[in-house]
Amino acid sequence: MILVKVKGHGPAAHYLASGLKPSMISNVTVLGRRSGDSRDRARRKARVPLQLPETDNLVVPESRQCDLYSMMHPEKRTIRAAALLFSAALFTVFAGYTSAEQDPDSLQRVTSLRTAEKHSRYGMVSTGSQEATAAAVRILEQGGNAIDAAVTAALVLGVSDPADSGFGGSALVVAHLADGRSFAIDGSSITPGQFNKSVIRRIEKRNLQRGIELAAVPGQLRAIALLAAEYGTKSLQELIQPAIRVADDGYYPTPFQHFTATKYRKQLLASEHCRFLVLKNGIDLHPLNTPVRRPILLQTMRRLAEHGVDDFYVGSIAKAIATDMQQRGGFITASDLKRVKASEVRPLRVKYRSAEILTFPPPGMGAAVAQALKMLETFSPDLLRQHSVERMHVLSSVFKIMLDDHPIYFSQHASAPRGKRLEEFIATHARNRARSITVDGAAETPAARTTRQKSDGDTNTTQVSVIDRWGNAVSLTQSIGRYYGGKVATATLGFPYNSHLENLPPLRSRSRIPSSIAPTIVLQGNKPILVLGSAGSARIPSAIATVISNVIDGGLPLGQAIVAPRVLWEIGSEHTGPMVEVMPPITSADLSSFRAFGHSKVFVVQPPTTLAVVQRMGGVNAVARDSKTGELTGAGDPRRHGGAKGAKR
Repeated sequence: MILVKVKGHGPAAHYLASGLKPSMISNVTVLGRRSGDSRDRARRKARVPLQLPETDNLVVPESRQCDLYSMMHPEKRTIRAAALLFSAALFTVFAGYTSAEQDPDSLQRVTSLRTAEKHSRYGMVSTGSQEATAAAVRILEQGGNAIDAAVTAALVLGVSDPADSGFGGSALVVAHLADGRSFAIDGSSITPGQFNKSVIRRIEKRNLQRGIELAAVPGQLRAIALLAAEYGTKSLQELIQPAIRVADDGYYPTPFQHFTATKYRKQLLASEHCRFLVLKNGIDLHPLNTPVRRPILLQTMRRLAEHGVDDFYVGSIAKAIATDMQQRGGFITASDLKRVKASEVRPLRVKYRSAEILTFPPPGMGAAVAQALKMLETFSPDLLRQHSVERMHVLSSVFKIMLDDHPIYFSQHASAPRGKRLEEFIATHARNRARSITVDGAAETPAARTTRQKSDGDTNTTQVSVIDRWGNAVSLTQSIGRYYGGKVATATLGFPYNSHLENLPPLRSRSRIPSSIAPTIVLQGNKPILVLGSAGSARIPSAIATVISNVIDGGLPLGQAIVAPRVLWEIGSEHTGPMVEVMPPITSADLSSFRAFGHSKVFVVQPPTTLAVVQRMGGVNAVARDSKTGELTGAGDPRRHGGAKGAKR
């Protein structure tokens, strides 16, 4: 194993191979392999300097010192490979970190946002995990299509991003095929046949935010299995192999994952089994430069590869789930698991200027994305293209109305029509609602129409975006509710269960649970030009609509469209009102003028700040396609360590 030792100050000392300029590095030395051969001894004695490439990434200067060891898998044998691997592992975000015992808000301080665009003609993938992205790209390079790549990424994310997704949660998919067909797949979590609402209310009242009682019946695996079977070119048995390898070899945690593990460490320590899925020996945080292996999940995946997805829902895995639920007071039964079926549904389709938007209908929140865009469409592109306080006001007002309206008109059990009639209703409704927004004062929403849907900054998802060389496009979003779901797991299975029964609206048993997820694809001439989705609870539709407007109205390159400062709206327990990133071109003076428009209670994200604050503004991972040249561009959201990679052949 090659060892690299770094002594110095700032992010360079922490993230050597992430691509900081050599001028920022002090005292970089190579120690060589752990062996006794003469070449290694000579190399260590000579203290050969390591040359680093320059990249354009999020830079977070924080004065710290550290040493980095074991920066690569044992089979890699060059310093350059070590640098590249660790660079990929950390994607585009650099930050200092402190010990697990310190306040998590002091973990990482953010001073600016940057992301590195990737380009290719052979396929592009963007996710929140370098292992998931790399595995999906390999599938593309081996001749697989975008569906194969998305399924692979979804499976690997269950290994490398256990806080956000996995077998214990849900998945929603929107896809557009090269032959012009579009479809969506609903893999929502489902309410158990028998669940006790009073028990869930007691958990919520005590603000425990964890418990096996919060677990709904998982639908993720059914969804990706249906996607692969109907539209992929490879079997699920083949597509699960990269996830098996990552579980066996290990993945490198991102700084964002380190932050979430730190924040929830006390809750994880209180869990009987989930603690061992996240914490080293069930106690400590995994170091950023050390691979994390998932041996229990590895056995579950090997069983799925051998026996198929049915084993999860009617076989031995299903039996283990049902037995554990019965013993510990969960509501999921063998009968519930047996009834889970993913369904193919029609995507929601609306026009936005010269483009067409494909997004997920209820129980997803694509209708909110559609309403927001149709409201923005009533304003001049010039207003939305140029930075101004008026633009900030319009965005926040649109997103406020959108969130007020959604539970009334567009939720799963609202009275609005479905299918094409829903799209027509959204267009008419949006135009009418946009009339209440003026540029000389805050938008007024009649009290009779206003409802408070509870949102929480801690709920989370993860996004997979793919376009292949043929023009197939997939937007896939996964969630397990809160970070690490209900912080519970079955000892023999190795994945956290979701927390989707929390904050549950009135639903019948075995109903699909509504969510804020909104996987989205933008078409022009019936060809994909943008594939995206986001994390961020009820802020997801606002983040997606913002990036779409940045691309279509603003004409921004993909990376700039993602990192551009956001103006969102939040309805939640901690804050209800606009959320503003005060980063260039938005200034403190703009914020003062924005407040003068009537927005008095503003959640401000202004560097230097913490990753805990920045991550609340969403996590948009996206892939774009140039309609003239066919070139693909990918970029990830640095707010949550997203990144992209293109196929080389």
